[in-house]
Amino acid sequence: MTKKGFSLVELMVVLAIIGLLAITITSFNFNKKTDIEKRDRFIQKIESMIHTSKNTMISWKGVRLLTELINPDTTHLYIGTGSVGIYYYSGTSIIGTGDVVNAPFYGEMGYMLTGAYWQNKNNNTWSINFPVEIIFNSDGNIAFSGSMPSGSGAVILWMGISYHASQKNLELDRRFGKTAIK
Repeated sequence: MTKKGFSLVELMVVLAIIGLLAITITSFNFNKKTDIEKRDRFIQKIESMIHTSKNTMISWKGVRLLTELINPDTTHLYIGTGSVGIYYYSGTSIIGTGDVVNAPFYGEMGYMLTGAYWQNKNNNTWSINFPVEIIFNSDGNIAFSGSMPSGSGAVILWMGISYHASQKNLELDRRFGKTAIK
């Protein structure tokens, strides 16, 4: 007659495996990947708006206003803590509005522009307060407007972009009109 059941060693092994699984599950942050993905989507959204502004000026295709097609003199990308938006100017007048994203972005809290910084060609850096404007002119020039130290010759504007605690920097180099994510 044989006894059916588990030995003490087998039960201890099963309990050890269950314990390891419990420790792994409780220490795993299920939201971390989601936070990183949301941060990256936020960065891509702003990068896309920069490229849209640049392409509008390079192609000089203009914006539709009622039935007319108006070529703007400048395209401004306005960046504040509460919104990011594209505005088309003729002289000092707004003649059209492009993509505008209001906070909280995508209908959710946690998205933040945590800071903006100027950098000159000597890699000296100054922090600035929002709002900031990146201005694309029809002659291909890019200008930054905001509280910049006078005479600093700023060539790079970069901003911290985050979702919750996950942050990256988006840089725009005025010399080449290129954006980089770091």
